[in-house]
Amino acid sequence: MMATFSKLKTFPFFNDIANWFLPFHTGHSLLTNGTDPDVTALCEIITGTPMFCDNDKYSVVLSLTTLPASQRSMMMGQMRMQREQWEQMRFAGSRPREREEIATSYVRDLYRFFKLFRRKGEFADPFSMGLNLPALPSLAGIFEDSETLGLIGEFYFKRRYWDDAFDTFERLSYKVPPTAGLFQKMGYCKQSSGDLVEAVRYYEQSELLNADSRWTLRRLASCCRLLGRWEEALGYYRRLDASKPDDVATSLNIGLSLVKLRRYDEALPYLFKAEFLGNSSDKAVRAIAWCTLLGGDYTRCTKYTDILLSGTPTPNDLLNAGHLAMLTGRPDDAAGLWARSIALGEFDTDSFMTGIKSDRSAITGYSAIDPVLIGMVADTAVRRSRALGQSV
Repeated sequence: MMATFSKLKTFPFFNDIANWFLPFHTGHSLLTNGTDPDVTALCEIITGTPMFCDNDKYSVVLSLTTLPASQRSMMMGQMRMQREQWEQMRFAGSRPREREEIATSYVRDLYRFFKLFRRKGEFADPFSMGLNLPALPSLAGIFEDSETLGLIGEFYFKRRYWDDAFDTFERLSYKVPPTAGLFQKMGYCKQSSGDLVEAVRYYEQSELLNADSRWTLRRLASCCRLLGRWEEALGYYRRLDASKPDDVATSLNIGLSLVKLRRYDEALPYLFKAEFLGNSSDKAVRAIAWCTLLGGDYTRCTKYTDILLSGTPTPNDLLNAGHLAMLTGRPDDAAGLWARSIALGEFDTDSFMTGIKSDRSAITGYSAIDPVLIGMVADTAVRRSRALGQSV
């Protein structure tokens, strides 16, 4: 209800900091001096309604005095219905404990103050900072047993507070025997927070305790791939392949890892396998086209490039098709394909030129082509893309 009550905090009553934390009571002078019976009745209705925190209750009463009689009556009717529903929950035994109600109400009072007070910029907002309970010196003794640390760690982990979850799991690791599952979660926390090197370290510890976990092996392979450690990634993918040979993703990743290592002849059998198992998926076809382009097998590359162009090609597909046209002596075709790539890529010529430069260094066949010719074809492609944009 934050959005609703944020508009009701402009009354002069809330200029006084103390009023943001004042417990609601019907004897307050603001509510008893000169108020009409409707206000008195509303005060009685909301006194025992725990859905509202205290400063929201004052907001409701203050806003009531500014409403026409018809809206006031409707508002009170809604409040009565909510009160009755709450009473039914209480009698049904599902009503939260009073202690939790008080704590929840006070936290809401605090939250509204730090987010809505007109001079909130003068205060440090505790809700904008993390709060790792076991790390607080004054509370560390309360949360030091392994069962509590495990519960708190799981709570943080489920809600994606990766740094707090890791810190809690690390504290737990000093109190319980090491387990593969605990190191998996510590590694995942590090991976999710962007620290891939540390993620690999904890995944490796998990793998030592459970070498057969495909989940851990996939994570290790993924992190090594992102770190550019392709030989290590390849090793993990091979282990995954040994335990489940017919997995499309694993075959594809082995092939792509071998492509990165420039072992094109070794990569192709795995890419063909991925193509077969995946029913000629675009990913496998695209990988074969790129591998054969890098390896200089232009006949096979043409076959798979044509498959991509006959479907729904991406800007990168058209870029690579242009490379193939250049390498097979068709610069005019290359200019047309590159123009389409630029147009499909929202006419981002900077990205296009960066792609040309990067691919030229990766594709060995470009060493035999005059750089001046490549530049001329690229410039022609840029000009043609403008015409494509006008026709669109």
